[in-house]
Amino acid sequence: MYKKLICFSFILTLIFTVKARSQDEDAMMPPPAVFNEVYDAMDGNWTSESSMRGIPMKMDLKVYWDLNHQFLVLDLRSVGREDASMTYQGKGLFGVDEKGNPKTWWFDSWGANSVSLGSGVFNDNKLIVTGGNAMVNETRSFLVSGNEMVMNGKGTVNVDGRIIPFDETIIFRK
Repeated sequence: MYKKLICFSFILTLIFTVKARSQDEDAMMPPPAVFNEVYDAMDGNWTSESSMRGIPMKMDLKVYWDLNHQFLVLDLRSVGREDASMTYQGKGLFGVDEKGNPKTWWFDSWGANSVSLGSGVFNDNKLIVTGGNAMVNETRSFLVSGNEMVMNGKGTVNVDGRIIPFDETIIFRK
């Protein structure tokens, strides 16, 4: 009888340990990959020409999933068409929050003080994000249709205490 009790206790302990370990391992697993139609449509290599503060620029935008398919990375590089010493570089991380809404971070060649945080909504095949930092407040939208992505930014920029409005549209093509 004593041997049966010890055997039974051992089996219960083993079952509990296996179940607890399984739950711990599940808790240590990353969340499942993010699947989002708008972000998926943005994926790819895009080019555009635009003006940055009156300077004609050529823009290359590489958009791809990274970090266990949790973040869409936007890697933007711009160079002046007439003056190659004029450059701009930016990198965005676009994810989704627990409710499925966009959450964004934007880093660029202006440094840590210009990091922008944003949040927004998806509307059909459009992403709309509002955010900013101490220098810029903006709402930016991305509308993807086939091999064309229209990005519109509207807001204000603080330049030495002067608040300057802006409204720009950039059309990227694959």
